[in-house]
Amino acid sequence: MSASKILVVDDELDMVESCARILKRVGHQCLTATDPATALALVESERPDLVLTDLKMPGSDGMELLRRARELDPALPVILVTAFASIESAVEAIKQGAFDYLPKNFSVEQLCVAVERGLRHRRLQEENLSLREQLQGTLGFENILGRSPATAGTRERPTGRHGRGTSDGALEVDPSAELVAEAGVARLEPAGAAGAHASHGWVPDREGHFN
Repeated sequence: MSASKILVVDDELDMVESCARILKRVGHQCLTATDPATALALVESERPDLVLTDLKMPGSDGMELLRRARELDPALPVILVTAFASIESAVEAIKQGAFDYLPKNFSVEQLCVAVERGLRHRRLQEENLSLREQLQGTLGFENILGRSPATAGTRERPTGRHGRGTSDGALEVDPSAELVAEAGVARLEPAGAAGAHASHGWVPDREGHFN
């Protein structure tokens, strides 16, 4: 598997270099930027797998970078880092689409765990999208449910003994009916009917009649 590409953004160069050094040590490829404008250009040109950005920066903050980066790549996980952590700011960051939120005095383990969680989330999204596209290509998504001959037959079954038709042609089954199996075929009996037959020792013949 190729190394994941992570964009590290902070106006403090020491912070950028420290995070990049830690993440490279565990096998990731790192891009770095010290301002949001450069970071956005890298998001567009390099398509990183994850962004780790400071919340407070001169000119434009990490929240604005978060919004604009996700406009370019809606599935991009963004982790916000701040020295001014609070419950309110964390909640706002998550509401704006941040994947995670770290205090600036985070440990190496906290950083690595947050990044790995974000990358795993990204991979799952990509796998789900790929699977959905494969299903659409091979089956036609509209045929997976609701339009195949089997499901169409059940949805448009005419009014029967224990059901009544609805305005859309579907069969509404009497909730008091019970499912009874006979000779490998399932059919509906009114509630209590099967029990009544059993209590009298009656058993159905091959045509489904109780004798």
